[in-house]
Amino acid sequence: TFESLAGETLTRTGVIAAVAVEPFSRGRVRPHEKTHAEPKAERLALLGSTKTMCEALLMLARDEGGKLSELLADVVSLEPTVRAQLDGVDIAMWRVVGSRAAELASAAGAAGLYIADGHHRYETAVAYRKVNPAADRTLGMIVARRDEGLKVLPTHRLVYGDATDKDSMLTSQRDRFHVHELSEDVSTTDHLSELKARGTACIIVRPGGNPV
Repeated sequence: TFESLAGETLTRTGVIAAVAVEPFSRGRVRPHEKTHAEPKAERLALLGSTKTMCEALLMLARDEGGKLSELLADVVSLEPTVRAQLDGVDIAMWRVVGSRAAELASAAGAAGLYIADGHHRYETAVAYRKVNPAADRTLGMIVARRDEGLKVLPTHRLVYGDATDKDSMLTSQRDRFHVHELSEDVSTTDHLSELKARGTACIIVRPGGNPV
């Protein structure tokens, strides 16, 4: 349970499970972004040294029939096994065993899983399994796609390098994107919210301001 940037109190509910480690070509675990060799090499070295997955992947289940959500609602209606708080986030965990655990596993993996966060970690787990066949599972938190607490926030990146001429940069991008420059009195966050209704958008802020 956490507070959003808009001041809402939200609760995200999921099942933490041992997820099968297998190539994306199998089609049961699906990515949406490309990865980079250097971070994967670092994670593989860490995994080889610790033999531990230190952070669960965040994965989405389509849950078209709502079965996963229904089972999770039943679980969280009971008193949690443990509670904790970290950086203003309230955490509650339930230990689920037996037939109820089997039902949760079946519902969570019924139609494949989509990686929301953790592409490098998952691909590292696949690479690790090639040399350690017994390591055929990794840790994932699986959340139903329509969960009310599932919020995807903007990704912010700082790009370092030599100064780029503004005009040439914008000219090179106009063939690929719709580009317009914002006046200084425009709220970038409000404008981005408006653009969201029309599709995918981003705002670039150059050194000294002048958002695009």
